[in-house]
Amino acid sequence: MRLFVDPMNPRRATDVLETRRLMMAREAGVKRAVYVSIVGMEGAAFPYYRGKLAAEAVVSSSV
Repeated sequence: MRLFVDPMNPRRATDVLETRRLMMAREAGVKRAVYVSIVGMEGAAFPYYRGKLAAEAVVSSSV
């Protein structure tokens, strides 16, 4: 999985990175994590939604 980077808003890359770190906490013994999704944002052009989708992909691949 490639890291989402929005050159106009590097915070989005940080959101994805931190989500990845949260999912890696399973290796440290964390049994559950709750990640809040937004329904119906697929295909939306807003940078926040693109970053959110990238973070959700991290969560999905960690399950």
